[in-house]
Amino acid sequence: MSEIRQRKPHEASKPTQSTLSKAPQSQGSSRLGLKLFLGLGAISLAGVAFLKPELLGTQLTSLLSTNNELVLTESQLKAYTGADPNKPIYLAIDGVIYDVSSSPRFYGPGGHYNHFTGRDASRGWVTECWGSEDQLVHNMDGVEAMYMPRYMDEELQKYADTGEVDEYAKERQGLDAVLPQAENILKIIGRVTQEEIDRRRAEDLIEAKAAVRARLEHWIGFFSGSEKYKIAGKVRLDPPKFSPVPCEAALMKRPMKPGKIEAAGAEIAKNLAAQKKQ
Repeated sequence: MSEIRQRKPHEASKPTQSTLSKAPQSQGSSRLGLKLFLGLGAISLAGVAFLKPELLGTQLTSLLSTNNELVLTESQLKAYTGADPNKPIYLAIDGVIYDVSSSPRFYGPGGHYNHFTGRDASRGWVTECWGSEDQLVHNMDGVEAMYMPRYMDEELQKYADTGEVDEYAKERQGLDAVLPQAENILKIIGRVTQEEIDRRRAEDLIEAKAAVRARLEHWIGFFSGSEKYKIAGKVRLDPPKFSPVPCEAALMKRPMKPGKIEAAGAEIAKNLAAQKKQ
């Protein structure tokens, strides 16, 4: 049987005098290096802020964004209207900033769409209410009112009860032709109950909000799909201060639905024709 030799475990080397003398110096150097690094970093940041205070605004904001893209506040965005020839022309829609500098005739000073620059005027793109500053905002609350329909049977019922009628519906949507027969038509179709009105409003509100979004998406697609207008970044939107009422021109676009008249159209026409013969 072969002999198996067991080796003694190596004893840990005892530190020499030279090693002991070097250890404190190495630790001290590490601490000194860390202090120098932190000190230089603080000096660098202070120097940047001192030499370039604008970095505390637009540029610093962009550097702090998650993917290093440009992020402007609404106040900062106001500087990009084309008034300063050294700056690009920006407009924002749905929070996204587009560079429209390639079309100065449209978006630059004096251009037909210059009122959209330097801001997020999403509301104005949908309503086309461009006559006042309070309409050129990003707040979309209440825009659905311009898509909430009128109902012919409700207008006839109101006229029969009160003698009042929506003048726009009367002149532009053909209501004036049937007003004289309001009571006779109501006898055929029956009155519109409050329950029916409430149901209509709930359904119409859903459709109206979808119409608002679809219209906004149209313009978002226009800019995002354009080769001329590149995305420049995003705008940090302030909370809305108030919700302006859509302008009169926008509210005049409200559609007219027939209501019960649609189903009873043939009977109404027959009845009206018979009355004319009398």
